[in-house]
Amino acid sequence: DDVKFRVLLVDHNLKPSDVDTIDEIWVEDPRNRRIVQWKDQSLDKGMMQQEFKLSEEPSLGTWTIIFKAGSLKEKTTFTVSEYVLPKFEVTIEPPAAILRDALEAVWK
Repeated sequence: DDVKFRVLLVDHNLKPSDVDTIDEIWVEDPRNRRIVQWKDQSLDKGMMQQEFKLSEEPSLGTWTIIFKAGSLKEKTTFTVSEYVLPKFEVTIEPPAAILRDALEAVWK
């Protein structure tokens, strides 16, 4: 599966920040191991986006995205969990009889 994320830096007026480069950004798994990282990522109008692929059997739990831009350091988290297909049941009740020349039959 792909993990896609964006970093948006804004000032106090919610306008794009003067910072034009993120020095370093990385992703850690639930065991605090650095899985992927990028350095010197430029911002376009205060925003950058990135993505990476999870392994076939990633560690389940809370993952962390951390970035440093000058004196600014922030982080956020996301959860990787096992996908379980939803269970459901459909019951169809046929009519007692369908006449040969009937134009329609009602199934419930």
